[in-house]
Amino acid sequence: MLLLGLSNGLTRHSSSYIVTCSTLLVVFLLFFPTHAVAQKSEFSQPESFINVPIEIRYQTLQNKLNQSLPETLANIYDKNRVCVKTRFGKIRCDVKGWVKRNGAIGVSAKQKWLEFTVPIKAKVSAKAGIRETVEAAATLIIKAKPQIKPDWTLALQVFPDYRWDKEPSIELFDIVSINLARFVEPQIAKQMDKFVKKVPHMLSQLEVKKKMASVWRKLHEPKQINKDLDAYLYFSPKHVAFTGLNIGQQALNTTVYIAGNTSIEVSNKRKISASSLPVLNTQTQAPSQGQFNINLPITLSLQEISHSFATKLEQDNQKKQKELTLLNPELRGDNKGEIFLDIDIKYANQNAVLQFFNITDWFSVNGRLAFSGTPILDKDSQTLSISNLEYVANTNSGIVDGAIDLAGLEMIRQRIEDKAHFPLAEKIDTAIAKANLSLQQQKTKGIAVNAALTKVSLNSLKVKQSTIDLTTHIAGNVSVSF
Repeated sequence: MLLLGLSNGLTRHSSSYIVTCSTLLVVFLLFFPTHAVAQKSEFSQPESFINVPIEIRYQTLQNKLNQSLPETLANIYDKNRVCVKTRFGKIRCDVKGWVKRNGAIGVSAKQKWLEFTVPIKAKVSAKAGIRETVEAAATLIIKAKPQIKPDWTLALQVFPDYRWDKEPSIELFDIVSINLARFVEPQIAKQMDKFVKKVPHMLSQLEVKKKMASVWRKLHEPKQINKDLDAYLYFSPKHVAFTGLNIGQQALNTTVYIAGNTSIEVSNKRKISASSLPVLNTQTQAPSQGQFNINLPITLSLQEISHSFATKLEQDNQKKQKELTLLNPELRGDNKGEIFLDIDIKYANQNAVLQFFNITDWFSVNGRLAFSGTPILDKDSQTLSISNLEYVANTNSGIVDGAIDLAGLEMIRQRIEDKAHFPLAEKIDTAIAKANLSLQQQKTKGIAVNAALTKVSLNSLKVKQSTIDLTTHIAGNVSVSF
């Protein structure tokens, strides 16, 4: 997926998923007439889901923490403290000094933990008659295990610690060794406590919940996909889940997926009231990438199929000898799933077929015949065809019985069936190519969209009096980031 880091280190999907799906549908409709979408107010749809990748880069956290943590962390002043106990008695001294940062804060991944390191330095002076000064260095080490809670807040399970890189030890009067670490360590503990509280505050500034709520609201907005039909695409998000935060080498990352249903409504734009962002569920498995699934019923006009059939027959007539000519096909259907074909047949004089049946040279027939057939949808080749043609009756009373006999011949039926094929695969491939070309890394106002139509399948058909309804399924992948 395409991940573009923001200044705040958060990357996510946006409501451009709706735009993406709409683009796919608009391009898909290019190879069907504008009135080809079934005129039904609403179609139920399979589940679709959008993956929202979230990435919090360590460099971003590191920069924010370095900006917020001051150089001077603490000042030390302890007067008349017992610096050391000897067999001769207690030695009291005044201790002064400071604790400062000693470099940049580091954020890195350590196996299943996130590790914050804060290098510090200290300068401590002890005065007991004479003044001795020493410098020290230490590193604060905070191990943390971050998580996103169901209410979308970011939380940390922390384990603070530190190590001395150089302890503050002095030789008082060049005789007595004094370790001043106990004067510095309380300040180190205070700074660790402040730092532990500061990190969740930095994480909260990423506003994960606020931004996800914005995505959730925008996903409810209908998107017009066809102006002529006044058709709208609706996505109804239902629930949100993720599999937990992953501590990567360069960033904390996870993928939140929003699941819901897609629907298409014609001439019925509704005002949608978006629901509130639901709690975040944790699941053991999640889809590897965003996928959309849309069932799009397509209505093919039998009149338009007849026109296409006529064009094919005209081209075929020009190639063949003119003893047999097929003209003016007209298709109609019924509610029982059958297709009826009325077609003009012309038999010229000295027809080779008629000579085969020993019909005299002067015999010539012009007439219109009727056939019944079965529409076949080949899902593999994505082809619509008409098969199993049977002669019904002549629709022209002037036709002679010889023509009826001829109509029953296998060669006539075969010639019609050979041309009654309407391949859709090439148009579908063209539509996929156009869609994917238009969808490649669209970017608007900082939003990058990378989507691809992967499959358009023809599932089933239903014959009506003047139409054939096809059930198509559109599937694809989508990733959006900003």
